[in-house]
Amino acid sequence: LFQAIKSVKNKSVEDVSIWTFLSIVAIGSLWLYYGILIKNIPLIIGNSIKLFTALAVVFVYFRYRK
Repeated sequence: LFQAIKSVKNKSVEDVSIWTFLSIVAIGSLWLYYGILIKNIPLIIGNSIKLFTALAVVFVYFRYRK
């Protein structure tokens, strides 16, 4: 989330590795799905937060890339 805030303030995503955040989104999605399957609330909450922050960075990246 701090990376997204920094990128919005600078209006630059030069220092963001999109592949890192896309990997976090993919892995977080799988863990969230697993948490839903086994009905594990801490796993669902933790991965929902992770997905939200990673998706925020991905959104900012595509908004401000050159």
